[in-house]
Parts: sequence; C-alpha cells; structure tokens
Amino acid sequence: MGAPSRSDGVVRAASEVVGGPLGDRAATAPGGGGGSRLWGAGPLLALAAVVPVALAALTRQHCRTTGWTSPDQFVHACYSDVPALVANADGASGQPPTTAVLLRLLDLVGSTPRGAFDASVLLAALALSLAAVLVVRARAGVAGASGWDAALVALSPVVVTAGLVSVDLVAVTLLAGALLALARRHPAVAGALIGLAAGVRPAAALVVVAIWLVVLLGRRSRRGGPSEDQPLAVLDATAATAAAVLAGGLITLVSSLPLGGQDGGSRWWDGSGGAGFGSLWLLPGLQGDLPDGGQLPWSALPAGAVTALAGVGLLVVVLLAAAAAARTAGADPVRRLAAVALVLVAGGLAVSPSVPVQATLVVLPLAAVAAPRWRDHLPWALTECAYGTATWLYLYATSSSDGRGMSPGGYAVLLVLRLAALGYLAVQGVRTTTRSAAPPGSRRAARAADDDVKALSPQPVD
Repeated sequence: MGAPSRSDGVVRAASEVVGGPLGDRAATAPGGGGGSRLWGAGPLLALAAVVPVALAALTRQHCRTTGWTSPDQFVHACYSDVPALVANADGASGQPPTTAVLLRLLDLVGSTPRGAFDASVLLAALALSLAAVLVVRARAGVAGASGWDAALVALSPVVVTAGLVSVDLVAVTLLAGALLALARRHPAVAGALIGLAAGVRPAAALVVVAIWLVVLLGRRSRRGGPSEDQPLAVLDATAATAAAVLAGGLITLVSSLPLGGQDGGSRWWDGSGGAGFGSLWLLPGLQGDLPDGGQLPWSALPAGAVTALAGVGLLVVVLLAAAAAARTAGADPVRRLAAVALVLVAGGLAVSPSVPVQATLVVLPLAAVAAPRWRDHLPWALTECAYGTATWLYLYATSSSDGRGMSPGGYAVLLVLRLAALGYLAVQGVRTTTRSAAPPGSRRAARAADDDVKALSPQPVD
C-alpha cells in the first residue's frame, strides 16, 4: 500500500503522464511513507499543497487587480469573504469566533482589503500544507494505510474553487491535528482543536459526537468479541468534550475583543435569516424556470420552519451515524472515527440552514482517512467545483440586469447534485472502513480483495 500508483487505479492511470506506475520490483518505505524523511509523503505533499492554493489565487487575480465589486466579482468567480468583511469595522462580528479572530488578524497584517486578501493566501497555503503533513502522520501505523492518502487533502480540486473564499482551510488543519491527537491518545488536545475548528465551521463540533458514538458503540466488535485495539474510553470522550467546550468558550471570549480597526464580537448561530445559499431548505424559495422550461411551483420557507427542519434533519443524521458506528465496529479506531465523523459532518452540513461554497472543505481530512481513494473523492470534488461556479453565476444573474448567468432552476439542480455527492462521499467512507474490518474469508473481505486486484492489475499501454 506504500505507493499510490500501485493501490489506486486513478493514480495509476494518471501516472502514465510522468513515466508510469512504480515498478513491481521497486522498494517502498515501510508504513507507506513513500521514501526517506526528506522525500517522504509529508514533505512532498506539503510542497504540492501550494499548487491548488496558487491556482485559487490566480483565478482571483482579476478581483485583486480591479477590486471586489458586484456583479463583476461573481462573473469572474473571484469573490472572497476576506476583503468584503474587513472593509467594515464590524464586518467580522457576524462570523463564528475563530473566523472573526482570524479576519481581524488578517486586517491587522494587511491593513487594506487587498493586503488582507494577500495575507489570507499565505495563511491558506500554510494551513493546507500543515494539514497534509498532519494527515500523513495520522495515517502512520494504520493497517493497510499509506501516507500518500493525504494527497486527497493537499491536491483536492475543491481547494481551487473554495479555498480562498474564507479561512475554512484553517478548520481543515485543526481537524487533521485532532485526528492525529486521537491517534496518539491525546483526547484533550483533540477536543481543543475540534473546539477551535468549530469556531470556523460549527459543523466540526459534530466530531465530538462521533467520538462518543465510537466509544459507546465500540465495546464489542461485529464478531461478538471485545473490540481490538480500541483506543478511546468514556474518560477520553469526556476529556475531549470538556476541552472542546473550553476551547470554544475561550475563542469566543477572545473574539469579543476589538483588534486594530475592527470591532469585537462574533456569532455562532443565526437562526433568524431563514435558508441561505447551498441549503436544501432554500429550494422552495427559488423562483424561476427549470432547464426543461418548467416552473418551480413553491414558495420560501419561513425562518422558524427552516430551523425546525434542520433540527429534525440533524437528529436523523445522528441516528445514521450511530448505525455507521455499529457497522464499522472492529475497524482501525482512527479510520472508524473518521468514517463516523464524516457521516455526521457531511450530514450536518446537508441539513444545515446554510451551506456556503467553502463549508464542505471541512470534510477533507475526514474523507482522506475514511475513504482514501481518488475514485471516491473525485466525483464529490468535481461536483463541488461545478456547484461553486454555478453559485457565482447565479449571484451574477440576481445582481445584474443583462439577463446572463445561472437560472434559479439550473442552480437548484446543481445544489441537489452537490448534496447528493456529499452523501455519496460519506457512504463510501463507511463502506471502505467496513470492508477494512471484515474477517478474512467473508464476502466483504472478498469484495475488498477484488477491488485491490483491479487496482493492481497491469494496465495496457498504447
């Protein structure tokens, strides 16, 4: 499993561009590290992570040069929260606390909206590089794992379209660090990192729920005996929860302080605005023509109904995550936790009142550990890219009068496809983790072996 060109069919096919897959007689480092300490997966992926961030910055060069104005910033797909929010003294006060603090720091460093954006590019590159290294370390020691699985974090196409919209890549780093801390049996550190990540993207707090589900439903393996190598106990889950609450409280306190020219304040939740962009509950409020010429025959949901539906939906997601925790019992603890957390975070986002373009970045480290195959990652990632582009075109259509842009019906279709792709990724995480825990000789083990054989089979060369 050390070389991705051996174990992943997508990587194997792509490797033909640079000389083909690693040879059958070539040696790989033990544990999937991919080589020496200098040329291993961690350092190389840390460098590679700069590429998608650079591409994201390049796509926003128009706005950086001419300014972030509507509707120009939408038609050029170069919108960013950073210059928009730091331009006003109270712009960050409506954001979650960690995001609010980071925006004020960027404003302090950059001093102008353009300078703050430039600083956010550097922050994104550092955050993504560090996240890749942390995922490599978290994967070390996992049976059958490879440090190169972190490429799904470092090189994901989603970073190009969503990585610079806000500071959500910091949440990716914090969750990657939490997975590593849990792998090293430091639940309090993991909890603190989860609390800070939730201050960027509140859905990250559901990882704490995943820890409890893994602990409470992990006492026995699926074969009926004690679960092997179970690293987390009730005390660990309690420590992680307490640390998450404490970290969330501290960052909220820090966010209340003014910094530079920015006022203090933050907001964890706003249930008064109804459904926002990306939300399933926004669909009834979209008015316009479908691609086939039909009409969208409904009206917007009131804010109270959106909040109630989101609450019921979250309860359903927790029940699904509990089923995933039971189904994956016996798997490697870190991988199992990532799979359950992926169900919770992806499901929590899917039923949320608002799912911005950048919101789903937070699932990157969870997916890299739970479903470490490009064939599972790319359908979701490419759908995210398509949805991100559709969002800017739809916003352009609503803010201009020239009749161009994305219609409400077209936007609705891509919104549904995006949420479906997110669900697909979560399902693949559970399926892959379940197969890794299957007893030798079982049907699931046979399916997993068949998948590996297909990936390892020699490919014809033209």
